[in-house]
This record gives sequence, C-alpha cells and structure tokens, in this order.
Amino acid sequence: MRTAGQDRLFVPLSAEAFGWWKSGRKRWEVRKDAKRWGKQHVRDGRRVELRLGYSGPSLWGAVGCIVRGQLPAVVMMLGTDGIAPGVTRDVVQDVIQRAVGVDACAEDARVVAFGVILDPGRGVGE
Repeated sequence: MRTAGQDRLFVPLSAEAFGWWKSGRKRWEVRKDAKRWGKQHVRDGRRVELRLGYSGPSLWGAVGCIVRGQLPAVVMMLGTDGIAPGVTRDVVQDVIQRAVGVDACAEDARVVAFGVILDPGRGVGE
C-alpha cells in the first residue's frame, strides 16, 4: 500500500506512453531539465510513480540511469526505441520539444532523461 506522504517522483503520462511503459517497450522518460526535474528530484534509486494521467492506474519502480544534456545529443545517445518505440528520431525530438517546452536549437535546451526500473510484475497498482 502506498501512502500520500511517500517520497516519490510522480510522472503523469499520456495513455500511449503509459502503454509503452506497461508493455516494457519504453525505457526512458525525457523531461525539461528544470526545477521540478532537477538533480534534487531526479536521483538514482528514488521511487517513481508512472501514472496514467493524474488519477489512473500506476506503475511503480525506481530511477535508474540518468542522462542530462542538450535534447538532440540525448536523443542521439539513447536512440528512439526506448523513448518512443517505433518512432523516428526527428519525430521523437519534435514531440519532446512540444511536450516539455524546449527548443532544440536554443542554448538552454537541456533535458533530463531517466530510466525506470519497474518493480517485479510491472509494478501495476491502483
């Protein structure tokens, strides 16, 4: 049973992204490297709740590897399959730019990508 006061990184997801995590096809979450996703929040081993929207089912796990850098370099380094399975690099970069509000050409277009090690049994909970 999870409690409201539990220290966890809360990650709301679209239905498509949640499905990719649940099926094991998605391995990386990418967000703008800003205060909410800064080093004090996204840290190795921290508990993660991947949730469908804000009130749907959850997948639980822990933060694994963390990569910070310019959006194009991060996408190039990680590849696209673990970020958005079956989607080309250009489309992935465009989707991330729109979703997290970064311009890939801007000097401050930094993102954080973090892997999530899901709990056994895919960590599904309500």
